[in-house]
Amino acid sequence: MNSKAIILIQALEDVKQYAFDYPLEKQLKALKNVTVLTLDSLSDRWIIASAKKLLEENDRKALILDTRISANIGIGQAILNAFIQSKDLDLICLGDTRHITPFLKLFNGKVFESEEEVVAYLSSN
Repeated sequence: MNSKAIILIQALEDVKQYAFDYPLEKQLKALKNVTVLTLDSLSDRWIIASAKKLLEENDRKALILDTRISANIGIGQAILNAFIQSKDLDLICLGDTRHITPFLKLFNGKVFESEEEVVAYLSSN
């Protein structure tokens, strides 16, 4: 398959922090040949199967952890654990990396300072 699957997780401490107007999500959905699934770190665990299926159905896959509001990656931990054996995941972090440093090393992850850098990176890869 020629498309890329992107799981975007916005790390939150409280559901009240959820941004319904999420510029990064809009920018990612504007990329060509990309399927984006947006979650927050407080999402129910049943969504893991859907996220994992989407990633497995695509040769190119990325998990973006937006930890600018909170370092708590919640459901992101379970998704990362599902891909540990294959290491077949482009891991991107935007913000605080203190809880995911081992995953960044394992997946050779990238850390960016801005949404523009994330979008530019994904556009070129």
